Amino acid sequence: MTQIFSTSTAYDAALHGAALAEEHSAGRILMRGRDRAALLHRLSTNDIQRLRPGQGARTVLTTPIGRIIDLLTIHALDDALLVATGPGQGGAVWAHLKKNIFFQDQVTLEAAGRAYGQLALYGLQAAALLEQLGGADMSALPLFHQRTLTLAGAPVIVASRQPIGGPSLTLYVPSAQLDDVGAALETAGAATLDPAALDVLRVEAGLPATGRELSTAQVIGIASFVLLVSWTLFALFTWLGLLGTPFTGNSFKRFGADFGTGFAAWWISGFLGVAVPTWVIALVLTPLLYRAVRPALIRQGMIAARA
Repeated sequence: MTQIFSTSTAYDAALHGAALAEEHSAGRILMRGRDRAALLHRLSTNDIQRLRPGQGARTVLTTPIGRIIDLLTIHALDDALLVATGPGQGGAVWAHLKKNIFFQDQVTLEAAGRAYGQLALYGLQAAALLEQLGGADMSALPLFHQRTLTLAGAPVIVASRQPIGGPSLTLYVPSAQLDDVGAALETAGAATLDPAALDVLRVEAGLPATGRELSTAQVIGIASFVLLVSWTLFALFTWLGLLGTPFTGNSFKRFGADFGTGFAAWWISGFLGVAVPTWVIALVLTPLLYRAVRPALIRQGMIAARA
């Protein structure tokens, strides 16, 4: 797929028509064997054992002490579980699953990242486009559930996903036929989403993305800037309100240092005595608050999880 429309064209297509995006950086793993659901059930947070073929769910993969590894999307196939990881997380998830398969577990793992490509199809006409090409109505498919369609001669696993722009679907396509399927979708009218358009749609939909949200350093930087501006405005309007009173003639001191008289002296002494301590408290509390909310951020996909 080489045709990339302008941001505005792709944006409009995702809202009113159909738009296509590649998601090949996500990991894909097939779990086979009698105990596949039981293994994933005991390693993650959702009830994976209740899933029947055609159904799907999201679950959080954790370590034995509860540290989060990744947010997974699980699709129950007839003879396997298809596990889709976050971008770039395939290796970490594979390693964790592998080391937790014990001698009594009848589970095998297959790396499906090269065998299958992954596409996302967005827009009000996404389901209609697939019905046109594959002859099946996908509009009522429950969230994360899936079925197999034949598109451009290829057996494609189609699953519903959280909507961006309009109703949205994930397509797992055999790699050998990925270009054919992509070309068929484009010929049928799907615009190819560039990253900029997709990011705008994601933000408008209120959906987070791994690596695209504010880091702790950015939050501290923004807090510092806001503190500087807010203190300056407070000091300025306080000074203007007290003009003509004895206060403005005072000599301002802080920590044994005499800064003299005037607005600059008032600003510096107040900044050292009020704003700086507030900033230091923020530096201490921000990492602690981040640690408290990090699990929720990972569950929502806002930040990458690390083992």
